[in-house]
Amino acid sequence: MSKRTAAVWLFALLFGCNHSGTFLIGDDDDATGADDADGDGFDADDDCDDNDPDVNPDAEEIPYDGVDQDCDGADLTDVDGDGADGGDTGDDCDDENPDVHPGADEICDGQDNDCDGEVGEEEVDDDGDGAMVCDGDCDDNNATEFPGAPDPPGDGMDQDCDGEDSPLLGLVCREDDNKLTIPGEADFTLSWGDASDQGHRYDDVEFIGLAGWTVYVTMTSSSDSLDPYLILLGPDCEALAEDDNGAGDADAMIEFTLPEDGRYTVVTTSAEPEQTGYYNVAVEADAVPGGLGEICLDDTHATTAGSNEVTWFDDVTWQLEDPDVTEGPGGSNRYYDDLEFVARAGDQLDVYMWSNEVEGVVYLLGPDCEVLAEGTDDFTGAVSHASVEAPDDGVYTAVFTSVSEWEMGSYWWYVDWP
Repeated sequence: MSKRTAAVWLFALLFGCNHSGTFLIGDDDDATGADDADGDGFDADDDCDDNDPDVNPDAEEIPYDGVDQDCDGADLTDVDGDGADGGDTGDDCDDENPDVHPGADEICDGQDNDCDGEVGEEEVDDDGDGAMVCDGDCDDNNATEFPGAPDPPGDGMDQDCDGEDSPLLGLVCREDDNKLTIPGEADFTLSWGDASDQGHRYDDVEFIGLAGWTVYVTMTSSSDSLDPYLILLGPDCEALAEDDNGAGDADAMIEFTLPEDGRYTVVTTSAEPEQTGYYNVAVEADAVPGGLGEICLDDTHATTAGSNEVTWFDDVTWQLEDPDVTEGPGGSNRYYDDLEFVARAGDQLDVYMWSNEVEGVVYLLGPDCEVLAEGTDDFTGAVSHASVEAPDDGVYTAVFTSVSEWEMGSYWWYVDWP
């Protein structure tokens, strides 16, 4: 073989040639892309439409368009996988919710779950209170009545839809005469003449508290006929806590952190109906020290926290007279009245006393019953005024008395603070 012939054979081995003697360089299929005509990265063996780059096994399926974009053998017509086809030709009226399809159970969600063209007749909220009839709304024409709504006692209405008006009747949350300062306690009798509901008798006592105070309320009875039961109500008369002597003894006790400033109500009743008897109720708070004297303790006069509630020259006139306390910050042989209220540190407190019958003196006492300020007729000949910035959170006391011994007479008072 000549050198020229050997070179031709070597070239053919390295680069190849077809049967007709035409030389081929490399793989013709790879060079031209004949096996992936649409250039989407999948050859014709895997691509169900090699003329459309939007159709391949990795493509996103578009439902209801009649095209099998992801090459799984069918168009997507059941998006939520509940077994019912959606789209214009399907029966599924919400193909993105597997709980909605023909034959589904109708549930209380305000939707047409079974695709029959109608929402359940009780799946309505006509009064816009957020509760449907099927949720337990007992009056869908009254936005104040729905499950969980505040149910003021004794108004004859079932606001919380539990089937009855709140059983806390009588003067509960209605400015009762029974008031305690903190710390304070009183003895009462649960009797047949008290407010009642379903055989239970109710008393109540109010106190003023500030947000963040942890209060301790106890009800103790030595009577074998009374099993104490306590309920603590907030400023809006909503129940915050209750106890039916869960400690296993004869007492009921509530420990609770107050959520806001205001007037709170302790409801005292019995664990079982038809029970009566003597009992003691006490309220303490971790923010208020105990051990106060006759002034600053157990007074029935208290006013609401954080508001300018009492106006000048109220129709109710107070009196300095027997049997008022005769010992106080002004010395002995004087008559004293006192009024408790709560305030926060930094509040500006102003107390006024007006009288045309006695020469009045006003004392402003702090949480430890110490005198913080006093005033004697310093505005006009008839008005006494005491003013101080509250040094601490706590219960403050306004004391009203006279300059001279044994003076008696009527007066008005006014307390102003933020």
